[in-house]
Amino acid sequence: MTGVPVAPTGPHTAAVKAAIEARGVLVGRGEIPPGGGWQSEPGASAYVPYVVLWPSPGDSSEASLAEPYGYLDYKFQVTAYASTQEGVETVMDQVRAALVGVRLTVPNRSTYPVQLTLGRPTDRVDTVTPALHVGVAQFEMRSEAA
Repeated sequence: MTGVPVAPTGPHTAAVKAAIEARGVLVGRGEIPPGGGWQSEPGASAYVPYVVLWPSPGDSSEASLAEPYGYLDYKFQVTAYASTQEGVETVMDQVRAALVGVRLTVPNRSTYPVQLTLGRPTDRVDTVTPALHVGVAQFEMRSEAA
C-alpha cells in the first residue's frame, strides 16, 4: 500500500536552522546546541546565548483539488535563552532578521516569505540558579513543489 506524496518537513527545518546560524546564533533542534549556555560553573562563567528550534509536522489543509498535497504550511517555534533580558532581545533580533520576509531555500520546493505569527514577551526563569531569561517566537511559511 502506498501513501499520498507529502512534502517532508526535515529540509524545511534544516533551511530555518541554516538561516539563523548564518546570523551567528547557535541553534539546537529540540535541545541545547553544543557550545550554548554556561561554559563552566553557572553564574561564575560566561553564558553563550542560543536558540532551540521546535518544528511542527506541517499541514497541507489548504491545498488545491488538483494537487491536494502540493502545499506545505510549515510552522515552527524558536525559543531563545540568555543570562540577561537584553541578551534574549539581541538573539531574537538576529532570529527575526534571519527569517521574517525571507524566502528560504528548500530543495525541490518553492517557498513563500517567512512570517512571524507570535512573539511573546521575554520571561525570567527563577527556578534555576542563576536565573535565565527566555524569549519565544512562532513563525510559519508555505512551500509548494518547485
